[in-house]
Amino acid sequence: MDTKQAKQISNLSLLAAAKSGDATALLNALQAGTGIHARDSSGWTALMGAASLGHANCLSLLIEAGADINAKKLNGSTAATLAANYGHADCAQMIEAERERRALLGVVSPPAKWKPGLRI
Repeated sequence: MDTKQAKQISNLSLLAAAKSGDATALLNALQAGTGIHARDSSGWTALMGAASLGHANCLSLLIEAGADINAKKLNGSTAATLAANYGHADCAQMIEAERERRALLGVVSPPAKWKPGLRI
């Protein structure tokens, strides 16, 4: 297996953990250095997957890890709009609260790599 294949598998494990609500697997993937901004072929990020399925535990981990809360799918949807559209108002509110917090702090872009304990 080459490096590109290993990275793709790692990215898929992050997305799968977020979509399944498996916070332990998600944390393991993040600690292993999986890119927080990974996307699938439709443009979905782990944050979008967790938000759209109402997995607040995973959403919280991804926000703490610095996930891009403004990322858009190929059709223009964001994690917040997906959460709201799928009936997960609590998740949409979490994302909006983080957007406001980052705006107050002047955070423009999240870090590319997460380190345990890092919160932007």
